[in-house]
Amino acid sequence: MVQFGGRILDKPEARIQEVPFSEFQRGGKVGVVDHSRRSWMFGVIPTSPTLPPERIVARARCLEIQNEAGAYNVLGRNCETIALWCVCGAVESFQRERFQLATNALLAIWFSYLVRKVRTTGRISVRQFFGLTMVWTVRGFLVSTYVTHSRRFIGASRSCEDA
Repeated sequence: MVQFGGRILDKPEARIQEVPFSEFQRGGKVGVVDHSRRSWMFGVIPTSPTLPPERIVARARCLEIQNEAGAYNVLGRNCETIALWCVCGAVESFQRERFQLATNALLAIWFSYLVRKVRTTGRISVRQFFGLTMVWTVRGFLVSTYVTHSRRFIGASRSCEDA
């Protein structure tokens, strides 16, 4: 098996590596994921056509050879991103999209609350304004991190595209 990292605590120093199936499984259940059709919140979404198995394995091994530690990022370069790229060339992760959707929903709720408060009272507290500012700052940081790690992954994966 080719995996990216291992346990959740290993992620900061995660590497793409080939490991025995038993190590990958770690006593848990392992299932096959069909990357050509994936379920999401709004139904089944088709992805790019699946590459031949030999090419998938060659791409995964090429990324393993690059041996880049510390490149794991839940938003831009995670297990799902690596698997999708190896299987069908896609670089967008549903994990990231779900996270982005949740973040946007929370921001919308907070913002609508503050708008209602301003309309009814004519003001918001410094604490509420600071909270909103912090949420936007964190969101900006997360988007920036996603872009940085995505560019890094796309750049690194180019040398493996023809693998």
